[in-house]
Amino acid sequence: MDISKLGSVDVKASYDSESLESLIAKAHAGNAILFLGAGFSKGSVCESGKELPLAGQLSIEICKLGKFEEDEDLAYSADYYLKYNDPAKLVGMLRGRFHVTEVSDFHKSIASVNWRRVYTTNYDNAYELAAGCSEKVVSPITLDHNPGNYFRNRDICIHINGAIQTLNSESLETIFKLSESSYTNSDAFSDSSWSYRFKKDIELCSQIVFVGYSLYDMEVKRLLVNNDLIKKKTFFIASPDISTKSHHRLSSFGEVFPIGVENFGNLLSKNKPDSYPKELSYMSSFKKEDISYDAKYSGSQIRDFLLRGKCSLNHISYSLTSDSSPYAVEREQVGEALNILKKKNVVILHGSLANGKSVVLDQIASNLIMEGKNVFSVKDREAGYESDIEKIAESNQISYLIIDDFESSTDIVRYYSSCLGDNGKLILSERPNGYKKAVATLSDLGIGTYNINVDYLHKSELESLDEIISNTGLWGKYAGLSKEARIRRLEKECESQLSVTLMNILKSPDVISRFSSAFSNILKHPDTKKTVHAICLIQHICPSECNKSFISDISDSSHVYSREFEERINESNIFEVKGSELTTRSSIFGTFLLNSLYKSSYSIDQLVRVVEKLNKNRSTQTKEESEMYRGIMKFGTISAILPDDDKPGSYIEFYEKLKDKVPNVIGNPHFWLQYAMAVMSTNNLSDAEIILDTAYAKANNNPEYDTTYIDNQYARLNLKKAISEPQSKLCYELFEKAHNILKREESDIHKFRQAGLYITFYQSRFSTLPKRDKVNFEHAIKHIIRQYEGFLAYEYPTGDVPPFHIENIESFRDVLKDIASSRISA
Repeated sequence: MDISKLGSVDVKASYDSESLESLIAKAHAGNAILFLGAGFSKGSVCESGKELPLAGQLSIEICKLGKFEEDEDLAYSADYYLKYNDPAKLVGMLRGRFHVTEVSDFHKSIASVNWRRVYTTNYDNAYELAAGCSEKVVSPITLDHNPGNYFRNRDICIHINGAIQTLNSESLETIFKLSESSYTNSDAFSDSSWSYRFKKDIELCSQIVFVGYSLYDMEVKRLLVNNDLIKKKTFFIASPDISTKSHHRLSSFGEVFPIGVENFGNLLSKNKPDSYPKELSYMSSFKKEDISYDAKYSGSQIRDFLLRGKCSLNHISYSLTSDSSPYAVEREQVGEALNILKKKNVVILHGSLANGKSVVLDQIASNLIMEGKNVFSVKDREAGYESDIEKIAESNQISYLIIDDFESSTDIVRYYSSCLGDNGKLILSERPNGYKKAVATLSDLGIGTYNINVDYLHKSELESLDEIISNTGLWGKYAGLSKEARIRRLEKECESQLSVTLMNILKSPDVISRFSSAFSNILKHPDTKKTVHAICLIQHICPSECNKSFISDISDSSHVYSREFEERINESNIFEVKGSELTTRSSIFGTFLLNSLYKSSYSIDQLVRVVEKLNKNRSTQTKEESEMYRGIMKFGTISAILPDDDKPGSYIEFYEKLKDKVPNVIGNPHFWLQYAMAVMSTNNLSDAEIILDTAYAKANNNPEYDTTYIDNQYARLNLKKAISEPQSKLCYELFEKAHNILKREESDIHKFRQAGLYITFYQSRFSTLPKRDKVNFEHAIKHIIRQYEGFLAYEYPTGDVPPFHIENIESFRDVLKDIASSRISA
């Protein structure tokens, strides 16, 4: 190209017409976002029969209404008016000037498109009115609405600066962004839960189209991150007379088409397709799973899977059919699930983080695909799943849908079951907290389920895990042990759990050394250090949400979108960025990084910062934000992610700082419960009891609060006190209090972990008890054994109980044998 001729090129007129055609086609496909600025409303007419005023003109009209010196500074004039005049009159004037009664055909054309979501900085109702002309009922939404209630709702328009339809004297000075005081909080949008929803929409959409928008609104400009992937799908429909300066600035964030709003509306109308493809390959919410039958893997890829959770469906499939070293432990629950699916329609896998739910899902999927079955998974929970399900139903074949973390997708389960009937097979997974609630919801819907616990490894699985660890050279100092000794270690010290095993491997000195070296450059850069901390925290609490939009939300930074961040991450080889996601999804890996490579003081400050941020938007939190908030507030989370050095002191520091920075937590009984658990871990039982009493007192003020968890910890407290109480009579009274609580509780692993202190009590105090109390203690042990047996029968209906549970219940039985033996010898 002759550089000397560049100066004569008309940049504004040289847009790519093929790109514009593509924009129009994608808009009609139903996954594009529309963002409206003031330019969109030009050509509409308000109640007074006039066109809508621009900011300067509106400012002058407010000055005239208040009878003071005219000025074009809207923020000033509104603020001055509200200080000395009746706000009701201003509300009336604004309604008259922004309540649209007439729109043009091009407005109707734009509003008739099935947009994924519509955002606007405008006050007026032009879009809603135009949509109504196409028989679409669109609701105006403002920042005080909870985005979690609208994540799948397409018939809404989010008014960032306030909506004329909801304007009154109160909202004029709060939600409605007009006066100086409302502009003082210039980060209202970026600080709200809607900013995360906006970034999430950008992440998932095919394109985002700004119509009649300028970069005058700096608040929205801050959310337009300078990222190549986002820039490629961002487009601006601008006025034909846009200035070179404005064109240049907009082009930094996407492609600019200076064709005008009217022309854009006409193009949308003229190029509307008559029909859409209906084949299964064209699905917005689901994707059809497929596998490669020759996806060989190396030892380093197996290590990557173990250490970083870098999983591959193709590698899992290849592992199932080849004689190579296993890629992952082939779980016994796979065969159980496949057999059940021949008779039932819904199988649920449940288990704690990093215990292998996702791998079991992949193994089930691989087996089904190899049998020639149609297997689908959810790729976008917010898309139109109804049409996808209807397409699958039309195939009239038995089809399998896999949903990981399904508690938030019970609507999909319901519709899939009702549409496909016995042709619709569902393989679902969930963690313990969401699992019980979700199963209850499905039961209420009349959907029966078969539930499989994946928390504990069986004997054959432990042998397979030992083989994988040995083949990858990750046994470290334990490599010299015999096979039996290594498996015994997996059973005892690792509790037959994959998560505990992996954490122990990650914490070995050679592995820590390897990752410390790779991590050193990340820790040098505060912005990257903070962003990676947010990633690890998300991986621990809600790993399925480890995408850039949520990372940006939790880190309170757009750094995750930057080229510098990507370069540092790629250099470290710790995570991998792929589009909007981080391909390493291992929750245990994120936990390891927090526990081993971050200082406790830094983690505490970050945790308190996130709680403080999320607490501001409690009423409008999304499901993910709410899950993060609850997750951080759990003692188990703090215990897992804070470094092992001086943990008790770190616990107290966290809860004390939390009280300081987020004082309203003291009204929540859950805060006091977690605080009590932290104090109890220091063996300060008297203070722990005072704090638990506070938790009960706060719970009494909330009749809907379930005190089960407080009861459970009170039982633990009484057991610990009973063990250390020198007086025999008093010590058994404390034991009895604890037993009376535990025997009433629903049977789960947490209950039997607390009951494990019965054995400690027996070993240290039983011999000092009077005869009557010894008899009562024996009855208590028998009662716990019966409950434990019932629990195992329910959890493992096939009778194949994992070694960890067998050993646990045998330890209770051993106490009974001991008591009987001592009675005989006496």
